Amino acid sequence: MRVCGGGRVCGRDLKSLNSITNMAARLQPDLTVVGPELPLTLGVVDEFTRRGWPAFGPTRAAAQLESSKSFAKEFMQRHTFPRPHLQFVIRWSRCGLLSTISTYRLW
Repeated sequence: MRVCGGGRVCGRDLKSLNSITNMAARLQPDLTVVGPELPLTLGVVDEFTRRGWPAFGPTRAAAQLESSKSFAKEFMQRHTFPRPHLQFVIRWSRCGLLSTISTYRLW
């Protein structure tokens, strides 16, 4: 068993899909358990599956539920899941910088 986390681990930069797939090609694991959030959002499970390598974890699309709060809230709203109210408002400040204000209210 070999465990490699995100960032610089095992002497490698594992913050890109290319670096992760290169390491897996070299190690040839029997099964890869993918996590945390960054490799999932990069689509590691999708890429490993495409290559025929056994991988455990959500696909890139499914990982959006965890990695993007706005996507998750919009998904829950679209499918009528109970959830706290959320509204995104985007405004330009006087200096021209973009600021996002979120307003929360329970049901």
